[in-house]
Amino acid sequence: MNGSTTYPPQGINLSSVVFTSVSVPGGDTNTLELSTNAAFTNKISSDVISSVGSGGQTITYTFGGVANVNLRAKFPTLSPGQPVYYRLAVKNSVDSPGPVIPINLIGNPTTFSNGSSYIYSITGTFTGS
Repeated sequence: MNGSTTYPPQGINLSSVVFTSVSVPGGDTNTLELSTNAAFTNKISSDVISSVGSGGQTITYTFGGVANVNLRAKFPTLSPGQPVYYRLAVKNSVDSPGPVIPINLIGNPTTFSNGSSYIYSITGTFTGS
């Protein structure tokens, strides 16, 4: 995420945000989910990005093919200082149906909120200006 050196990131320019991460071994299907609430009931998802299964590949997430996402347009009621929640979702494209017991990347049981057998990262937050 560009524009911040603090954690959690603060003062992000919400009109132009670029999201990147590093792929994980064994995962070849990646997406990023964003929401204005921790339950992700109003989430938006990036385009699905393919990566090599060995991990370590830099991934730039796009929304409708565009890397610079305007979160003010995606979340019209978002106000300055309001947290935006994000999480990474990864799976292996040949997993069917996926993990028997869904677990997130820190080993805690979780549920598949979208029915797609993704394994989720820890939820992070940032605020914008």
